[in-house]
Amino acid sequence: MGAYQGMAFHASLPLGRSDCTLSLRGHELVGAVPSGAEMRLDLRQVAFERRSVDGGTLYFTTRSPGGPVLTTSDKALLKELEGAHIPEFDILLQTKGLTPGRRFLKRAIPVGIFLFIIVGIPWFLVGCLPLIVVGMIPRSIDREIGEVVHEAVVDAVASGHVEAVTDPAIAGPVQKIVERLTAVVDRDGFAFEVTVIDSDVVNAFALPGGKIVVTTALLEFADSPEEVAGVLAHEVSHVTERHTVRMIVKNVGVLCAISAVFGDTGSVTEAVLEQAAQMTSLSFSRSCEEDADCEAVHVLARAKVEGSGLRTFLKKMEKREESLAEGHPESPFLSTHPVTADRLEDIDDERRDVEAFTPQPFDIDWAALQEALRQRK
Repeated sequence: MGAYQGMAFHASLPLGRSDCTLSLRGHELVGAVPSGAEMRLDLRQVAFERRSVDGGTLYFTTRSPGGPVLTTSDKALLKELEGAHIPEFDILLQTKGLTPGRRFLKRAIPVGIFLFIIVGIPWFLVGCLPLIVVGMIPRSIDREIGEVVHEAVVDAVASGHVEAVTDPAIAGPVQKIVERLTAVVDRDGFAFEVTVIDSDVVNAFALPGGKIVVTTALLEFADSPEEVAGVLAHEVSHVTERHTVRMIVKNVGVLCAISAVFGDTGSVTEAVLEQAAQMTSLSFSRSCEEDADCEAVHVLARAKVEGSGLRTFLKKMEKREESLAEGHPESPFLSTHPVTADRLEDIDDERRDVEAFTPQPFDIDWAALQEALRQRK
């Protein structure tokens, strides 16, 4: 029986999370935290997913509301689970495509080699290799990038007039939303910190490393904390999926990336930081936006937040732009988060794939927050 290092998330834990040691006991997955408490999940009744970031973190979630979440990056646990032969969990593994395949066709070998040469190698150099290199760069670099670009980006969003909002009636609810979302993500190496700024521009963004900025205009535009949570879950996902670092690694070039694979991570880290000062644009590629949308759906589900907020907010922003007079400058939010029919459809599809859960409303007086915003004007 193995022991696997991981994380436990539950309301009874300090700050809602703790390091833990995972082990398999019969049909239960047990997470032992340093205090001596144990978080137990019945593997016959769990939701299970494997995230793509950092090689694929494994998430085990109870199907009943309020239960613990256990995570680990140690893939050896999967082998032990396969050997345990728990029928209900074996079905989960099969549906996730994680059981080892045994079919191999001899006649496919020549075709496979040919396809690898003309497709596989270029794909590896352009697509896969940067992801490998990102995994080799410490997450502390994300925080350094965030520090480098923070002032320039906030200044651009606030049109040169930056005023942080410290009123607890406004900043407090936003802090609650962020804490609930970040309690169910892989926080290791990141430092999530939210700031509300006074601006008439509807916008929100998260910088590498975890600095999150929300404008008062976005809070005024949102009709519920769930809408804000949907937007912020998307932004948090940009951080945990390390999209900015991925973009920079692609910019510094394949040769630099190859040098990192062979041990020279110092050179690629230096190149990443040199590029950071130029990364004041918050626009991500279409694939990054889709990744952040999909991950946001799962973050909201793990946090037991009603998942329609992101889609509702995006549709409202789209209608708002359509109603504006022709020639009006494009919304900064939509210019960095373009809404497409495919994107909305992908969000709907991802929500259908999430295990059913009972949403838990935020303990937030949204009317009081809106009144506090009105009094600032």
